[in-house]
Amino acid sequence: EILLTNAHVVKECRVIGAIVGGKRSEGRIGAIDTVNDIALVELTPPAQGEVTVRGPVPLRLGEEIVVVGFPLQGLLTSTPQVTTGVVSSLAGPGDDSRLIQISAALQPGNSGGPVLDRSGNLIGVAVGKLDAILVAKAIGTLPENVGFAIRSDILVAFLNGQSVKFKTGRSKASRDVPEIGEQARSYVARVECWK
Repeated sequence: EILLTNAHVVKECRVIGAIVGGKRSEGRIGAIDTVNDIALVELTPPAQGEVTVRGPVPLRLGEEIVVVGFPLQGLLTSTPQVTTGVVSSLAGPGDDSRLIQISAALQPGNSGGPVLDRSGNLIGVAVGKLDAILVAKAIGTLPENVGFAIRSDILVAFLNGQSVKFKTGRSKASRDVPEIGEQARSYVARVECWK
């Protein structure tokens, strides 16, 4: 089994650990794309859960999303946390078409976590947020809820290039956020990095 995360999360790790569904696995980098900030981590023993990647339905501006991750590790809980928002823009800073902008609150520790549609399908991987202090110095106001995720089509191209098999799903009726969060607990991993 593999874990999909950001390259910046694991690229300098000497040892990688992952906790999925309360079970610890050891990992090693199977493939890395530093340009698109994506990495595959091979887990031993393999994780049991699996995420479904959204099929060919295009993202829409204002679409509701669910983000699952481990923000502010060591300060907050060690279990997965859920936040919600919308797709704010179909591009990232400078019209970067590899990214989408999301309004869900992201903190350090969300990087590499799944961004899901309201059917529970993967539509992106959280990568970071706008540097609030830098923006405040430049324009005099703090930006709020300006996060970014790597688009699923970039992720799919990466997975296909590594011959990784994955499930795709259609966006059906909206599911409840607690149901999506509970399902995500079976596959979202808290990554530990020792340098």
